[in-house]
Amino acid sequence: MKNRLNIGINMITSNETLRGTDRYITEILYQLSKMDTTNQYLIFYAHWQRFIKPLTAPNFQFVQMFPPKGTLLRAFWQALIFPKVVKKYKLHVLHYTNPIPILKRHCPIAVTIHDLAEFIQPAKYGALKSYAKRLFVSLCVKKANFIITVSDTTKKAILDLLDFPPESIDVTLEGVSGNLSVDNNDGEYIFEKYHLPRNYMLYVGVIEKTKQVESIVRAFSLLDDSLQKNYAIVIAGNKGNAYEDVKSAIHDCKLEEKVFFLGYVQDCDLKYLYKRARVFVFPSLIEGFGLPVLEAMGHGIPVIASDIPVISEVAGDAAILVDPYDSAALRDAMSKVLLDDAMRKSLIMKCSERVKDFSWENTARKTLAIYKKLANTENLPPDIPGTQRAL
Repeated sequence: MKNRLNIGINMITSNETLRGTDRYITEILYQLSKMDTTNQYLIFYAHWQRFIKPLTAPNFQFVQMFPPKGTLLRAFWQALIFPKVVKKYKLHVLHYTNPIPILKRHCPIAVTIHDLAEFIQPAKYGALKSYAKRLFVSLCVKKANFIITVSDTTKKAILDLLDFPPESIDVTLEGVSGNLSVDNNDGEYIFEKYHLPRNYMLYVGVIEKTKQVESIVRAFSLLDDSLQKNYAIVIAGNKGNAYEDVKSAIHDCKLEEKVFFLGYVQDCDLKYLYKRARVFVFPSLIEGFGLPVLEAMGHGIPVIASDIPVISEVAGDAAILVDPYDSAALRDAMSKVLLDDAMRKSLIMKCSERVKDFSWENTARKTLAIYKKLANTENLPPDIPGTQRAL
């Protein structure tokens, strides 16, 4: 078919289970399957990625591959083997949904960079892993023709830290997930399923160093006794490199009976955890976008989050933003939201308006425009010089 593009999507860069960066590409693909019936999409994924669900659109082909599962070995596999395997598909453009080493390209390449935590907050991964990820970014942007990012804050970080042409970077804001939309079920079952108290504060995300989950615990311990008695903390997310820190904070504050670890939660339950929460707390130090904040706002619950540029960009005045290092400020925000009904109602109303500015359909439409622009690019240079500052 004339003018039909072969568009490749490399999802092997994604996780085993659905997380924020994976939701980004799955939502985009779902929207593209509804709006684009012309171009051919080839989605490359690993056999161990359990969240991958092939779409029924006839122009979407899911290609299962068998790379090693370990992060380092998988990176080598994608750098050395993946380009040879996908060459036969005669792609017009290839989208890497996370930065990984690229040594050879056979078509224009777009790469999504969600954040640059390995540069700005290396504690998120630890010294060795952050060094490796900085190296991966370097090898990726040297071959990339275009960088897609998810916020103006991250775009600024890319311009500050990477030597890449600003005209070849674009922002596609994320949206509110349809998979998390609440139906007529009131979610009452979650209290019994997870043995939860009726009133709880919610955190969603991996328990990593930069997420400051222990700050939620310490701020909770500073609340008045009546609030501590009537509320609890629910943590939904995989154990990360800060899990032991959070456990220590719970022990120090004698809150063993007040903190509930749920581990990874499927979307079918997550939407009701959001819905039934009294407040969502997210004191993260760095985010590429802060999707859990938007998801919480989409469910109409008040949000307390970090006063950092990217969260301000997403939440606007629809959330209470505090210094993530200040436990007393976080405690005060918790008290206000839990005790002040007028403030609570005001925040909920602002949330319902704010989320209207974010749409996965718009994200997909902008992404498709980037694909078309890259596919029509002629006389591509052999390399775009792109290096990061000191590793």
